[in-house]
Amino acid sequence: MQRIRFNGIKDILIWLVLPILLIVGLIVLDQLTKFWFTNLYEENGNTTFIKGVLSFTYTVNTGSAFSFLANKDWAQTFFKIFTFIALIVFVFALVYSIGKRFKTLSVSLVLIISGTIGNLIDRLVCNGVTDFIRLDFINFP
Repeated sequence: MQRIRFNGIKDILIWLVLPILLIVGLIVLDQLTKFWFTNLYEENGNTTFIKGVLSFTYTVNTGSAFSFLANKDWAQTFFKIFTFIALIVFVFALVYSIGKRFKTLSVSLVLIISGTIGNLIDRLVCNGVTDFIRLDFINFP
């Protein structure tokens, strides 16, 4: 296995510290926007931003994508465990991508890890994921 060499402090900052700072910053931004929307709107409150395209609708999804398994007592425990396991896999993938210096994959994984941690925080705190962005031109469930 080839050993990765970092050429100075600049490489260390870019490849090791920057992903961690980005993840923390995105998690803070995620939680602040969710906090703002939960205090601004009551559940199912709606504000149109661009008519027919984008609106903000505060909801709490107790299931997964498209409310799959919503309101099932055992599902929240399952989702918390599954999310934690997925997070571990994503972190290992990020470490691998940084070691191989795959820039696009690393950035993608930073975004995925940030979203996964944000959703895990939501599930631990309020037993569901806070959603507020709605694309009006697509008829999602």
